[in-house]
Amino acid sequence: MKLLRCNILFIFLLTSMNVFAGFYQLPANNNVVGRTTIATVKSGDNLHKIAERYDIGYGEIIAANTDINPDKLQIGQRIVIPSQFILPPHDNNEIVIDVSKRRLYYFMHDKVFTAPIAVGRAGWETPKATAYIQRKVTDPYWKVPQEIIADKAKQGIIVPEIIPPGADNPLGRYAMTLSLPSFLIHGTNDPTTIGKRISAGCIRMYPKDIAVLFDLVPVGTKVRIL
Repeated sequence: MKLLRCNILFIFLLTSMNVFAGFYQLPANNNVVGRTTIATVKSGDNLHKIAERYDIGYGEIIAANTDINPDKLQIGQRIVIPSQFILPPHDNNEIVIDVSKRRLYYFMHDKVFTAPIAVGRAGWETPKATAYIQRKVTDPYWKVPQEIIADKAKQGIIVPEIIPPGADNPLGRYAMTLSLPSFLIHGTNDPTTIGKRISAGCIRMYPKDIAVLFDLVPVGTKVRIL
């Protein structure tokens, strides 16, 4: 009986992961995973909250709902959740980052983990490159690049050279440095940025997604940025 309960719990966790955490079995005969679903607006909702709840990016939810006014949602309104994805070409055990779709994929033996991301804004674009995970850091300090300090200074914003771990740290709780100098895959203290072209070139993820990826990915994992 104890073994049966454990098996039931394991199946439940797998099902929950598939629905909420972006895990999918790799299909045998095509390159499509997931399915489009419908969400219903609740009290206090906005599109950022709905996007984060269903683990999609803000750009994805806007593109799928061009007929709605994001500033005038109504309780009970139906929102299309574009949670069906065309997988990019890939190798086993590699991360593929699709900048144009603002989405990350981590391919394992028979499954894929996918999550929305934020990428570089105009003038600070995330580059096309092949790299690897160089280091993994929990509760990182952020040594702010001088070009970011200078850019913020033009806006009248004073940024310290080093930002310690905590609520004010834009890297969130987890960061993975790439062999591509000055570029990271990291969390965020502002989930509303996910799905946008808004960073200084790094790849941002929802806090819940970077926590999953951080545990999954070993140092040395190949990263291809498309």
